[in-house]
Amino acid sequence: MKEQEIQKQNDTLKAIADSINKFTGSLTGKNLEDKLIEYSEVYGEILLYLYKTVENQKKEIKFLKKEIKQLEKLQQKPIDIKTSSKQYKFLYILVTISILSNIILIILYILK
Repeated sequence: MKEQEIQKQNDTLKAIADSINKFTGSLTGKNLEDKLIEYSEVYGEILLYLYKTVENQKKEIKFLKKEIKQLEKLQQKPIDIKTSSKQYKFLYILVTISILSNIILIILYILK
């Protein structure tokens, strides 16, 4: 019985101490300062991640644009009659994939 009473008293004292700490923290602004620091760190990390992601996408888009220009130059060259149809199919598929991936990356960049 005495142990339960002692435990209740300890719990009551802890609750009172917590209330006093919260109250003094409110008066001094310490609670607000702690929350601001916490949120600043969290949102700072999120913004840094988003910035790095956008920068990587910009580099990827730039690279894909160069690839598309090179493929367009290849398409403008005179057709060699000896070139097999398999090479044309491969080139067509490669250009199509490159253009589609570039369009997807541009859409993703715009949506972010």
